[in-house]
Amino acid sequence: LAISKHSSKKVFLGGNRLFISDDGGDSWERTEDLSTSTNRDSLTIMGVLGADIKLSKNDGTSSYGEIISISESPLWHRVIWVGTDDGNIQVSRDGGEKWEEVSGNITGIPAGSYVSRVLSSIRDRGSAYVTFDRHREGDWKPYVYRTEDYGKTWVPLTRGLPSGSVNVIAEHPDNPDVLFLGTEHAVYLSVNAGSDWTKFKSNLPTTLYDDLLIHPREKDLVLGTHGRSFWVLDDTSPLAEWSTVYNKPVHVFSVRAATLFHYWKDTSYRAQEEWAGENPPYGAIISYLVNSDVDSVTITVKRRKNQIIRTYRQPVVKGSIQRLAWDLKYPPPSSQQNESKTEGLQKPKPEDILPKPAHPLDPQGPSVSPGLYSVTIAAGNETSTQPIRVNPDPKLNLKVGDYRQQEKFLVKLMVIYENAYAMNEKLKIKIKELEEILDKDDEKLINVKDQQKQVNTVRTGATRLASELKGGGVRQGSFFPPTKTHQDRLLQLQALWDNVSMAN
Repeated sequence: LAISKHSSKKVFLGGNRLFISDDGGDSWERTEDLSTSTNRDSLTIMGVLGADIKLSKNDGTSSYGEIISISESPLWHRVIWVGTDDGNIQVSRDGGEKWEEVSGNITGIPAGSYVSRVLSSIRDRGSAYVTFDRHREGDWKPYVYRTEDYGKTWVPLTRGLPSGSVNVIAEHPDNPDVLFLGTEHAVYLSVNAGSDWTKFKSNLPTTLYDDLLIHPREKDLVLGTHGRSFWVLDDTSPLAEWSTVYNKPVHVFSVRAATLFHYWKDTSYRAQEEWAGENPPYGAIISYLVNSDVDSVTITVKRRKNQIIRTYRQPVVKGSIQRLAWDLKYPPPSSQQNESKTEGLQKPKPEDILPKPAHPLDPQGPSVSPGLYSVTIAAGNETSTQPIRVNPDPKLNLKVGDYRQQEKFLVKLMVIYENAYAMNEKLKIKIKELEEILDKDDEKLINVKDQQKQVNTVRTGATRLASELKGGGVRQGSFFPPTKTHQDRLLQLQALWDNVSMAN
């Protein structure tokens, strides 16, 4: 079953014929028989006639050949390819009226071989790929071919592929030279239209890959395995750009637009069981390549007016695609892991949180507003920059100005908090010095400790007020602007800080 790339109401269904519906399946037209019309009951499997097999008759297939792969050209709706389980490759250039069987033009593959996948290419109307699976015949060779003339001639594409049947092939929607191959044991990648293949190095399991596809909008690679779940590689755009940038000193790949949102809650109730995989990183995924002879790079996220929002320092793996997820936020508030419970800022240990949180519970800075940002990576004297589009939460009826009101409010709070944090660090040192030379009841020491309590009152107040807007722990955040009550509390907190700072 396949849905047209050109019309959501057009549906294809494969049998021994191709059935075509233009009205979402309410009515159908059928083609001629596109299989070899061979009666498999008359064939033998391991010396036994198909008609005599009682269990898993004809190896679990029907008695007659069927279409098991359908591919409509993404460039022209009247070009359709089909592959059958009895070896036929049929192509139509007129929407299914007339068909041409072209498997006989392929050399090096026995007739009747199982067509595991046929794929119409985005390169041009006459280009397509086909893969065969002959493990049923005890043949474990990989079979991959490409045509650029509607199947008149075919080129084998197996250099770099080990033994193992091929189940599926996919083409990157942004670059026809980038191909993915799902085989009996692994996933393989080509950046030169299949002329060379390399094993996809990642944390993927060694298993059979039955299917794979690339999301047309997000460009995520989705892999379906036999018994080992499905896997997702977020945003394969860097692979589409690789061939033109792989030798640059430093390069930032195109950054997919990011969307602001809040998690419904950070954790599940303890009585709930988790049946989900790991969530993708929140925010903008920044992919980059460094070939310069440096140990680390500086990554800077800026607003359009060159206001620095976030700065990272990352180690370099030379010649490899590296990634960093910017969480669409300012830096987190300063804190120490060993801060006491009396300060109200102690962070729970990850192993003490059950079930596993939906995302990290580390302290977070304010969220940025929707708009255009940029990321620059500096490697020595070399730099590279890409824009980042941050979109608003599509489920909220908020204006950009509403987001900006909250952002400005939280940034003001962050400044108060950071000033109080810095003063608290100085007072800690001062208290430690005084405790070494003064009695614990000394008035001077008591006064300094009182000052520290006042400073931490400001810190705690800023933290609590910020969490009412941006969330934290089990509290859900929002992007709504601060209320008048929030504004009044900010003024009170600012006044308290002014008094505390003047006294110190």
